[in-house]
Amino acid sequence: MSGGRRRTGYAIFLTLGISTSVGGAIFAADAPKGIAMGIFRVSPKMVVTSQYNENIDAAETNTTSDQVLTTSTSVAFTTRWRRNAFTGTLGADQGRHKNTGPTNDYNDYSAKLAFKFQPRRRLKFDMNYDYVVKHDDQADASSGAYNQHSLTTSAAYRFKKFTATVNTTTKQRRSSDPAQRETDPLTNGLGLTVAYPVTPKTSFDTNATYSQQRYDRLSSRNNQSYTGNIGVSWKAAAKTRGNFMIGVTSRHHEDNSGLDNKAALVLGSGIDWKASSKAYFSLNLKRSFEDGGTTDAYSVDTSATLSAQYTLRSYLSMSGSMGYKHSAFTKTQKDETWNAALGAQYKFPRWLSLGVDLTRTMKDSNASGSSYANNTYSVSLTGGL
Repeated sequence: MSGGRRRTGYAIFLTLGISTSVGGAIFAADAPKGIAMGIFRVSPKMVVTSQYNENIDAAETNTTSDQVLTTSTSVAFTTRWRRNAFTGTLGADQGRHKNTGPTNDYNDYSAKLAFKFQPRRRLKFDMNYDYVVKHDDQADASSGAYNQHSLTTSAAYRFKKFTATVNTTTKQRRSSDPAQRETDPLTNGLGLTVAYPVTPKTSFDTNATYSQQRYDRLSSRNNQSYTGNIGVSWKAAAKTRGNFMIGVTSRHHEDNSGLDNKAALVLGSGIDWKASSKAYFSLNLKRSFEDGGTTDAYSVDTSATLSAQYTLRSYLSMSGSMGYKHSAFTKTQKDETWNAALGAQYKFPRWLSLGVDLTRTMKDSNASGSSYANNTYSVSLTGGL
């Protein structure tokens, strides 16, 4: 299994951060607000990260360490209209590896357009278009490059207490390597959500979604998915809020695919608790049906994440989270992953911040060669206007 495939897709992070500035009032006043240019507000941002990775290939034995330098640059253009909005974002991400480059080196680019249009008080439309040129997380960066177009639209209408939202999704992927294009799908989706607030603090909603994947060069992989769920969200008090969702996802393959049809129970639950003006806690539980991307190894994942944040002063805060994930794949493979991390972030006045992070990942799998442990240490510098 390639380095890129092995070191991504298994992480649930625990993060502990510390944020500091000269003073709370100065920090709040100097938060990035963008640059006014006519009808637009322009917001440039850049993140430079240097990371030391003890097991860059997520190997069970014969591990290889590496030093990785990544840069992420973006510029967002946002209109300042009152009811309607347009946002355009251009982004570029680069990764350079000292020991495993150029195999794992990459240059990713993205362009995003977002429109919000509200012709009436009860009716609003949203449209988002994304175009990306990037490397495949499930393959080496040098051979897994692809471009992808995606378009999502939604229309929401409120009638009395009911709000109905219709969503559509279209996604087309095209690999740069012609030999890999048989795994490039065209994905179309349609969804309907109806929400009803029982009280000002409690709301019920139901959702139904249909999606299909079509492959030009490998029609046996064509499939259809159906999802239906119901949920409730509530705000028990000024300091507590939560949500719960239960549903079923079903996937059907072509008769000649050699793949079994699959149905799975999906769950989602979260509780946010603001214990005081300084302390915040969050617990999230999830059971989901995960697509295998360009592979056939889709899985049913069960995960739990606990996070906390504590503000020591108006300019100094700490946060942390813990996570666990169990993945049951279509065959007999089962994975268990634990992750932990510690971090610190120093925020200078105006537009600059410095971060330090330590992460620990442990994965146990019954598949040969798939278990591993890894530590990463990174320092990042973030600037934005």
